[in-house]
Amino acid sequence: LDVTIQRQIMELLAGLKARHRMSMLFISHDLGVVGEIADHVVILANGGVAAQGTPAELRVSTDPLIHQFVHALSDGPVPFHYPAPSPSQDYARRSA
Repeated sequence: LDVTIQRQIMELLAGLKARHRMSMLFISHDLGVVGEIADHVVILANGGVAAQGTPAELRVSTDPLIHQFVHALSDGPVPFHYPAPSPSQDYARRSA
């Protein structure tokens, strides 16, 4: 979605949530958006729950994995390697 449409949809969802006093499960990789709409966030990593709390609590987390993810850092416990192998090389490596 472009930014304008995304903002409108987020405002509609927030309005529905408030008006009907309902819960909402919102799944996204965009923590900026999640931080605006969520009261409680659960971060999944390595096959399980890595952290959970309010957006504010997660922003100040001292856990290296959470800090790297929340602040979109390239350096941290999750390695970023560029140049990356081609998809076929990566698949072959994982299938071996």
